[in-house]
Amino acid sequence: INQKSYDDIISKINNRQLKTILCNTYKDDISLLLYQLNRFTAKNTKDYFIHKNLKRFLSEQLDYFIKAEVLDINTLEQEKFLDKHITRAKVVREIGEEIIDFLSQIEDFLKRLWEKKKFVLKTEYVITTDRIPEEFYDEIWKNKELKKEWKELGFDLPNNKNDLKTKKLPVDTKYFSQEFKERLLEKLTKNKDLDDLLDGILIKSENWQALNLLLNKYKEKVQTIYIDPPYNTGSDEFLYRDRYQHSSWLAMMENRLRIAIDLMKYDGVLFISIDDREVEKLKLLLINILGEEKFISQITRDIPDGTNLTTKGGVKISTEYILYFLNYKEPVLNKDLIKSIAYINIIKNFPSDYIETRLTKRGNKLQVIKFPKSIGEFDENLNIIKRKGEFINPNSKEKIKVFSGNLIIKNGILQQDVELEAEWSM
Repeated sequence: INQKSYDDIISKINNRQLKTILCNTYKDDISLLLYQLNRFTAKNTKDYFIHKNLKRFLSEQLDYFIKAEVLDINTLEQEKFLDKHITRAKVVREIGEEIIDFLSQIEDFLKRLWEKKKFVLKTEYVITTDRIPEEFYDEIWKNKELKKEWKELGFDLPNNKNDLKTKKLPVDTKYFSQEFKERLLEKLTKNKDLDDLLDGILIKSENWQALNLLLNKYKEKVQTIYIDPPYNTGSDEFLYRDRYQHSSWLAMMENRLRIAIDLMKYDGVLFISIDDREVEKLKLLLINILGEEKFISQITRDIPDGTNLTTKGGVKISTEYILYFLNYKEPVLNKDLIKSIAYINIIKNFPSDYIETRLTKRGNKLQVIKFPKSIGEFDENLNIIKRKGEFINPNSKEKIKVFSGNLIIKNGILQQDVELEAEWSM
């Protein structure tokens, strides 16, 4: 294919000097143009991954090779040559370890380069006109590129600059000078923190690097994650790679999913779109990371008519899937527990040995139990409110925390669903 592309390109070049340069021998006895075509093709058809721990992996493979190939059972049974075979195995090990040390140093260096925090090259802001002080309206109104963008995006253009306050049009700072951007940010953050003003972040980056950049600030703060990864179909109609080997594709997904899950709240949810090519492998990967009990469902989505459908064996594939996972085990619905005497003791805030031995057990894993609305026993003297984050029994050695919702008891009856977190003994 590259040779055909080379011939087609050369045949269409009329400039004799340029054609001579491209046809001259460059490397490996091939022309400059063909060399560059081969290089470009290799970058987009081969998988390049940096191993997390190459030394350990190759050392394990070396041990296996020595046991399986150098010291197999047949050679060990020949006692008269035993010393000779052991010596050979030692030599193979020494040579192998030297090679492994050399290769792992290169790989570890590449790993450190890759994991090094990257600089943010450029930051811009999109702010609607109703949030911008009127003193900036004159500069905004005179910006022709910004008006052109409004028109392309289908916004109704204001009649004059005084209408900017009510139109809520997006102002992208990329169309203005650095000095304008600094003045605007200074004005906006005079009484408020910039983080409080921002209600969305768009990052253009390699996704692994972007996730690492966000991790420190947004760890365990994200409620919902939706991922639309490359489906690995081999269709390269977009800018990212979409033609990996299955193992390489899973390695790419695994590295990024682990970071993404670190961003999720304890009760966060994860949705991932995928098609039939990788859905089973991706599901197994997520179960391996999160646990099988956190898989909720596999949603089937019909692809609308008129969309370019994938064809396999003459059959058009008209469905895709969305995998739905929780970040924690779905709360247990325990109706018997809330009716027990121990439950009433907890609500009354009586820390007793009975509570601690029957309901909770110190050292157990923290679990969340869901208590449904309307359960309990009528008692006009039992009325209590505990907010999210508060402890029901703050004086107890084994505290029970209101994890989600509010614990509202009226006349002994629970008024709304609530989740309690403790070292439950059940």
